[in-house]
Amino acid sequence: MFAALFAKAKKEKHIQKISSRIRWMTRQSDIKMVLEIESENLHDPWHEEDFLHFLYAQDCVCMVAEHDKRILGFMVYKLYDQKVSIINLRIAQCVQRNKIGTACIEKLKGKLQEGKREKISMIIREHNVTSQLFLKKQGFQWIETLPEFYDDTPEDAYVMQWKLDSALPNTHS
Repeated sequence: MFAALFAKAKKEKHIQKISSRIRWMTRQSDIKMVLEIESENLHDPWHEEDFLHFLYAQDCVCMVAEHDKRILGFMVYKLYDQKVSIINLRIAQCVQRNKIGTACIEKLKGKLQEGKREKISMIIREHNVTSQLFLKKQGFQWIETLPEFYDDTPEDAYVMQWKLDSALPNTHS
């Protein structure tokens, strides 16, 4: 839908960085574009019911990144007493590498508070090297491997985490 709008400009290098606004996701106006972005996920994409489950859960937050009233990405995260756990973070392929994912992570970092929620974590598939490198660039560190974590494959998962004080001990060199 909106891929064509950005593809030409990106190909011609007119878009260096797309500014985006991060806001709450609403079912009525957002779900169609969010599902379009999620459908780019070739491995087990979420369906509308999945999003609705998290949209209406009291301990979860769904947000979108938009530019010019077009949704370019989204994030779903769960709030715990001492951390925020990213459940799903996706940026439309046609606008990746334009700092939209960084804006989402920065939004979450701004919600942390010393003595309360001090960590952000995310579980990443072993084969998803792009996400691993993105999170590493955002200051996340690997903290744990979950062997054969997924039901649909024997693939491992990695838990990556960012701490408010950014002083995670690096015991796994």
